[in-house]
Amino acid sequence: MEKMKQKVACPSCGSENVKSTVEQKAVTVPFAPKQSYDARIDHCGECGMSGDFFKANEGAVAHALNEARRLSAISMMNGLVEKNHLGMAYMERVLDLPARTMMRWKMGDCSAGALALLRIISTYPWTLDVADAQYEPRYAAKRLTQEGVKTMCRLAEENLIATNVELSSFDQNGIQGKFTLSSLKHFGYIAEENTQANSVPIQINRLIPA
Repeated sequence: MEKMKQKVACPSCGSENVKSTVEQKAVTVPFAPKQSYDARIDHCGECGMSGDFFKANEGAVAHALNEARRLSAISMMNGLVEKNHLGMAYMERVLDLPARTMMRWKMGDCSAGALALLRIISTYPWTLDVADAQYEPRYAAKRLTQEGVKTMCRLAEENLIATNVELSSFDQNGIQGKFTLSSLKHFGYIAEENTQANSVPIQINRLIPA
């Protein structure tokens, strides 16, 4: 509060005809609600310049960001455990992390690097399967293709992309077939749990305007 009472000179014109107000502002980070803080705004009555002349908001912004990051870690961990049904011990094993690391993250105790990792696996939970497969390139490419086609189907159902997409599929004899998103889904090639999806390579050729 002492800083709020201290005389402040305008950095533009040097005038001390400065009045200060307090406004509520917010910071945002991924996977967390906005965090509000009280921001001091200084206004010069001579030249009209406005801003934080005394740098009084730096601490409040840092505190709000730290709280937002803490809440985001809790939110992401809850989503992975409850929504995606992933065990913390499993995640620690495939990511080669020390025991109880995930418990610390679930309580919001997270470094910047840990937050970055959580954001990736929260956005793409299937990357944990790639980690469990020791990042084998062919398996990683297969999962990427499968997840991409499933996402295209979902977007097509939501009318966010063209519904007619031409794809090629090759059987064990090298015979090529043409499919659309709807036919692939109908025959189960991109179902959530389908063994055929592991044996049928899909190649996306081109988008056909709907």
